[in-house]
Amino acid sequence: MKLKKLIVGMLLIAIFITQINIIPFNNSAYAQEAQNTTNDQKFHYQQLDSTAKKIYDGICEMYEQGILKTGTESFDLAKDDKYVTQEQLENYMKGNNELKVAMNAARYAFYADYPEVFYIQIQKLNLRVTKDAQNRYHANIGSGSLKDYYVDGFTSEEQVEEELVAFNDVVNQIAEEAKNLNVEEGKELVTEQIKYVHNKIIRNTSYRLESDCTEGNEGFISTPYGALVKKQAVCEGYARSLKIVLDKLGINNILVQGTHQSDGAAAVPHMWNYVEIEKQTPTRAIQKVWYAIDATLDDPFLRDTTLDPTHPDFKPGDDIQEGFENTRYCLVGTETMNKEHVAIETVEAAGNYVFRYPELNVEDYGIDNVTNVNGLLVKYKQDGTETEEYKAGDFYISYNEKGYAENAQDEKYILMKYHEYKPGDDKWIEGNWGYMNPELYAPGAFNDNGNHIYIYLFQTQNM
Repeated sequence: MKLKKLIVGMLLIAIFITQINIIPFNNSAYAQEAQNTTNDQKFHYQQLDSTAKKIYDGICEMYEQGILKTGTESFDLAKDDKYVTQEQLENYMKGNNELKVAMNAARYAFYADYPEVFYIQIQKLNLRVTKDAQNRYHANIGSGSLKDYYVDGFTSEEQVEEELVAFNDVVNQIAEEAKNLNVEEGKELVTEQIKYVHNKIIRNTSYRLESDCTEGNEGFISTPYGALVKKQAVCEGYARSLKIVLDKLGINNILVQGTHQSDGAAAVPHMWNYVEIEKQTPTRAIQKVWYAIDATLDDPFLRDTTLDPTHPDFKPGDDIQEGFENTRYCLVGTETMNKEHVAIETVEAAGNYVFRYPELNVEDYGIDNVTNVNGLLVKYKQDGTETEEYKAGDFYISYNEKGYAENAQDEKYILMKYHEYKPGDDKWIEGNWGYMNPELYAPGAFNDNGNHIYIYLFQTQNM
C-alpha cells in the first residue's frame, strides 16, 4: 500500500515550496446529557410566540393521547380555555388572523421537533371554529373537510400501530449500535456516533422521487418511515431520520429548511441537519459548536441513460446506479456548506414564520492548520471523505484567500507534488511538480471553491 506525502508550492517569480507537517490539534468532542423531552427544550417551540406555543401544546396533547394515530379524531383547543380563550376565538370570527398565523407556525414547529410522528401529513391538520347553542366557541383541530390527516399510504390506526413497531425497532437498533461503539484511541464517542448513524442511514436508504420509487411508497418518501423501513426517501426523509436517531442518543440537532444549488443547476428546495457538539478548544475550554450534515448529498447516484423506460420490463428505479455513499457533508462548517446551500429562515410551510437557525462553525470538524506562511494556507482533515471502499484525508489549500482559478487570473499558480513511499524498500520516490488545476484531474478529486481548493487523497490518514 502506498502512502502519499503532499508538498504544496506557489509559483510567483520562482517556485515557493513549503513542507507540510501535520500538527496535532486537540479537537475533543463530548457527548451531552440526554435532552429534556419537554417542549421548552424543543428548538422550534422555543421560537414561537405565546399563542403558537399554546396551539403546539395542544397538538402535542393529541400526540400523547394517541389521537393523531386515528387520522380523523379532532381535538378542542378551547375546552376549559386550556389552549385558546373565548376572546381569541371571538376575535378570530371577526377577522383577526392571530390564530391563523399561530396555527401555521405551530404545525410546522411540531413537525420539525417531532419527526417520529411520521404518519400524519401536518398540513392536513386544520383549525375549525364553531359556536354552540350556549354561545360558546370551540376550536377543533382535525381533518376539517378532508377525509383524514394521514400521510398518503396510511389508512387506519391499526396500520399505524403495526408500522410504529417496525419503525421503532429500526430506530432503537441503530441507536443501540451507536451507544455500543468501540471508539479508536484519539477519537471521540459523540462524533463517532454521529458518523455511524449518518452512514447507517445512507447505506440502507435509496434516494427516490415519486416517479421512480416502488409502487405504494409515493406517500412515504418524505418521511423517516420511508427512509428507515421502506428504504426509499427524498431529502426530508433522510434529515428527519437522522434527527430521530440522534435525539434518541441525546445529541442536540435540528432540521434546516433551505435550498441546494449545484453548478449550472437551478436552486431546489432542500432539507438537512445542524448538530451541536461540545468541543475542547486549544486552551482546553469547552464550547458548544454547530456543524451541518447533509445525508442526502452523501448518498448520490447515477442514472443509466442507456435503458429504455418505455420497455415493458422496465420498472421505476431500474436506471439508478447506487453505491457512492460518502461522508463529504458530515460535520461540516460554512466553508463547505455556503458554496451550494442556503438556509432559509422564513419558512413558507410555516406561513412565512421566521425561525432563526444557530450559527455554524466556519471550518469542518477535525480541520488542522498545516501551514500558514506568506499567504499560503494549507488545512488538513485527517478523517475526511470516507466510503465503504476507502478513507481519504481532505486538504484545503489557498493563496491570499483564493483558489487556483482566481490566482491564475493574477498569473500566480498553485503547484503540488507528492512522494510515494514503498514500505518494503523503505524508500521515498519523489514525484514531479504539477499545476493544481482541478480541470486536469479526475472529477471530484480536486474542486476549486473560489476562495480555496478542496482535495482528497487516498490513505492520507496514515501520513
